[in-house]
Amino acid sequence: MAPSTSLAGVVINAGLMMKTVKVRIMQQVWNKHIRKHFPSPTNILVHDPASSLRTGDVIRLRSGFRSSKHVHHVVEGIVAPFGTGVEDRPPVVGVEELERRREVRRVAKRGRREERRGRKDEGVGVAETESRETRREM
Repeated sequence: MAPSTSLAGVVINAGLMMKTVKVRIMQQVWNKHIRKHFPSPTNILVHDPASSLRTGDVIRLRSGFRSSKHVHHVVEGIVAPFGTGVEDRPPVVGVEELERRREVRRVAKRGRREERRGRKDEGVGVAETESRETRREM
């Protein structure tokens, strides 16, 4: 996995996308004409596998975990819950658990691929042999 960065942000949209929330990260941009830093909020889509986040939660997130085309971050934990307590929600799935699940899926996919290729190779070999024999007979 690529090197990751840990960030903190506030959930601004939750429950609108399956297992995904929108988080606002506060950054600062330097204006060289005025020579002053100005706040520059950035919105990021974050993977929430257990759907345990609510709008207003302050969370810690980690980059480097791509789960779809636009989602490149995953939740590490809830820093300050908003509304219902953390004990009343599903537990946040850790990054290690997500990596383990991904590896299990990859191994299963490799097995299916090898099985499919094995059957395909056997079928192609028989068809090629039959077509060669019919050509020779003609």
